[in-house]
Amino acid sequence: MAARRLFPVGIGTDICRIPRIYRNLICDTSVKFVQRILTPEELKDPVTKRILKCVFAPLDEPVTLPPKSLKGPRNQAFWRAAEFVAGRFSAKEATIKAYSPRKLLLHDVIITREAFVKVPSSEPSEKDESPSSPPEEPENHSWDYYSGNHLHAVSRPVAVIKGNNTSEDVIAPISISHDGDYATAMCMVFFDGPGANQAASQGTNQDTSQDTSQDNSQDTSQGTA
Repeated sequence: MAARRLFPVGIGTDICRIPRIYRNLICDTSVKFVQRILTPEELKDPVTKRILKCVFAPLDEPVTLPPKSLKGPRNQAFWRAAEFVAGRFSAKEATIKAYSPRKLLLHDVIITREAFVKVPSSEPSEKDESPSSPPEEPENHSWDYYSGNHLHAVSRPVAVIKGNNTSEDVIAPISISHDGDYATAMCMVFFDGPGANQAASQGTNQDTSQDTSQDNSQDTSQGTA
């Protein structure tokens, strides 16, 4: 059956169980686990530092980790951190599935806010100039702010796909949501230029998700073994 492609676009989605991340954050290898998912740029973000303070605190001062059993009461600080990391992990996986031109790894994707990304002047932008400084954070942080939904409140969340020797950095809109024990994310990549249709048709979501899920699962599991 012949059909005409309306526009070259890639779509990816992912879902992650928060208890799985929580279990990895309360173990002795929690720092390595987080570093395998988040890039150095993401770890420098003030909001990320505040949310993950409970994870990195043992490096500066001794603390008592919560019990590893998930049957008892959850440690709220570690649970909020788990929600945040689960949302970021899902967003990265969704981006990897949506971007088919090349195989991406977790550290090839940076989840941030659109206001923090410098857009070349030749490209259209809603604002005439990029803000000289990041938007101020709300004084009263709600649960949604810590879970990652603050990305929507401050500025539109985006995934920055790092370029390589043949391509430059590109951004793609994402959406992150939390419900109970699950975090889910969606990413949409628009391809432009002469080879847009070919780029959009390279590979399949199924092949990409299978490859990246196996690689990323292996990477994150090694940090918690």
